[in-house]
Order: sequence, then C-alpha cells, then structure tokens
Amino acid sequence: MATLGQEGDNILATSSFWVSDAWPASSGAPSFVNAVCQIQPFDDNPVELLKRMHAIEAKFGRQRDQTLRWPARSLDLDLLDYNGKISKNDSFLRLPHDRLSERDFVLLPLSEVSPNWVHPENGQSVRDLLRSLSSSGATNNCRLLEN
Repeated sequence: MATLGQEGDNILATSSFWVSDAWPASSGAPSFVNAVCQIQPFDDNPVELLKRMHAIEAKFGRQRDQTLRWPARSLDLDLLDYNGKISKNDSFLRLPHDRLSERDFVLLPLSEVSPNWVHPENGQSVRDLLRSLSSSGATNNCRLLEN
C-alpha cells in the first residue's frame, strides 16, 4: 500500500489484513491475504489511477493473463469505488467493482476503513451487504490475520 503513496497518491486509511480461502476453492492455491486502503489520488482520473495500480502490480511480478479467469498472482489491486462514480460501459474500468458486494474478503476490510460506505448503485451499506452475505452462507471463510 505504501507504494501507492510513492506514486503521488495520498493514503488516508488502511485496514487490517484479512485471510480468506483461495478462489475458486478447487484451485489448490494458498489462502489469500486481503486489505483495503482509502486513497486520495493526486489527479481526478479513475482510469489513470487504475493504470498506476496495474504498474505497481507489475513491479511486484504480476503478469496479467487474459486467457485465465483466476490465475495465480503475486499481487492483485482492485479499484472498488471512486467517489461514488458509476461506470459500467468501459471494459477496462467498471465502477463500483462488479463483485465487491459478493465478497466478504473485500467488505470486511472495507468496513474498517469506511464503515459508513454505501454502494452507489443499490444504496446498501457495507454492513447490510455483509449481513446479506452471512445470512446466505456465501462467504469465503474470511478471518482477521493474527500478528
């Protein structure tokens, strides 16, 4: 997360680290470590921010493979929300992130850094989204990483 700050973006808050089972479960991959940070970009361009995020992934050895749905990766940075903007027609950037409301490993750390966050499309709070996931049993066994 500190690397984002080195790119000129201001880190406002960071969550704890959370561990979740690999997805898909049949992949045999090790558990994932997840976190969320809230940043103030140095510009007002979500596409450029995402490009900077992809450049950071590459610095950490990530090679994007468009042929695999869920490839192994050293780092995966996602842009979840950008000031409530909605963008569904862009193949490069979709806001808010398409599957964020289906992932406890995103919602739990998000609830730490922005407990009052509301989904810009459906108006549900992060707490409501977590309750819905929990009651449906659609969780990824996400748990707080112990020090």
